[in-house]
Amino acid sequence: MNGRTIPTTQMVADAAARALANGHDLKTWTAHRIAHDLMRYDADFEGCDYTRLVSVAQLWKRGLSS
Repeated sequence: MNGRTIPTTQMVADAAARALANGHDLKTWTAHRIAHDLMRYDADFEGCDYTRLVSVAQLWKRGLSS
């Protein structure tokens, strides 16, 4: 194991709630933008695999779980 954080849809949902409280609606963003911004600005996603986070963001946008 490489020690990376494994993102879940619940983590993305929690981050989306925090973002919405700050005036940013992640549901309107592409999965790639969500992943990019979360990895860059949210410490919970530091070290996540980008491709996996994009997939999780897509699931979250569709209302599915990972």
